[in-house]
Amino acid sequence: MVFLKVAVLILAVVVFYYILRNTLNEIMLTIKDGFIKIKRRNIETVEEPEVTSKRVGKNQYYSLRLPGINEKDIHLKKLGDSVEIRAYGKDRMYFKLLPLKPNSVIVSKRVEGQKLVLQIEEVE
Repeated sequence: MVFLKVAVLILAVVVFYYILRNTLNEIMLTIKDGFIKIKRRNIETVEEPEVTSKRVGKNQYYSLRLPGINEKDIHLKKLGDSVEIRAYGKDRMYFKLLPLKPNSVIVSKRVEGQKLVLQIEEVE
């Protein structure tokens, strides 16, 4: 009986974690004077950014145009065979899935002006 209660509790925590993780990107938390302020992002449009890519040896470079986006508002999530990019601005969100080969790793992420530059390397 105790085992069943523990298993249900663990399952509830895991489900809560996944729900929270998916909504945190769309919620802004600010702490001021000891108070936590929670504000949902006001996203009016979702756009797919312009992407250019270049291959140099084992490295693939992607450049995504993200006007009006701060570096702290860019979120990357590596999925099995792709990388998900979400960038949040004042009233818009940029969303893009980039394909990855199974043996690829994200080496660097940097912002240059209004562009996000990703370096992805194929590891043997």
